[in-house]
Amino acid sequence: MTSEEGAALLRCIYLEQQQLEKQVREGCAVLPLLEAQVVHAACSDPGSVLLPHLVLPMLRQHLESKVVNTEVQ
Repeated sequence: MTSEEGAALLRCIYLEQQQLEKQVREGCAVLPLLEAQVVHAACSDPGSVLLPHLVLPMLRQHLESKVVNTEVQ
């Protein structure tokens, strides 16, 4: 591999990294909104399918991830 090819590959990797970071930022911005919408829908129709099948597992997963993060630290 020549130095020009290496530089071109490095530029491609850098651009791909920038794109992935943008997607992560956008995803992080959207998740709280989606979570709030699901919780609102579940609260406005108590006893519906949303509460036992979406909200509670989502909250359990959130709490479990917090526990794992705490254990790692």
